[in-house]
Amino acid sequence: MVEWVGNVAGSFRVARVCAVLLGSLLALAGCGGDGDSAGSSEGACAYLKKGEVENALGGPFAPPKRNESPSGSAVQVCSWYADAGKEGRGFIQLTVSRFPGKGRRQFDNQRKITPRAKVISGVGEGAFASRFGSNTKVTTLKGDRLVEVLSVDQPTATKLAKAVLDKV
Repeated sequence: MVEWVGNVAGSFRVARVCAVLLGSLLALAGCGGDGDSAGSSEGACAYLKKGEVENALGGPFAPPKRNESPSGSAVQVCSWYADAGKEGRGFIQLTVSRFPGKGRRQFDNQRKITPRAKVISGVGEGAFASRFGSNTKVTTLKGDRLVEVLSVDQPTATKLAKAVLDKV
């Protein structure tokens, strides 16, 4: 019996790690293609303006990398990187996911499986931050949409998430 209980507990830990990795893979799977402006009319790239991205990256940025999913897809991803050879810092990855009728449940599940999630008050219908390597990811909820911003620090990611929440 003790062996069975240990196996069940281990299975839950493995399932939790797999869920975190799956969420990250879903976010990354959409990256690809080249764009020419932060304010493009396709997918997640449309939610941040050129000035918002330049301010967050501390200077000019390379054309955004957006997903190949059609507009209106359940998961839209866009990434911006500081322009090579120019002053600036890091990158921004924005993921906007739609979960019709299940946004709150998805948000709560993400928070439960995220190690050391730090609740952020006053952002959307719920928000939390977590470390993602040397960067910070802020996950927010508005209706049936999750907005996730991965960036160099929590203040930057939170500010960008708020800007996107105003537009979704």
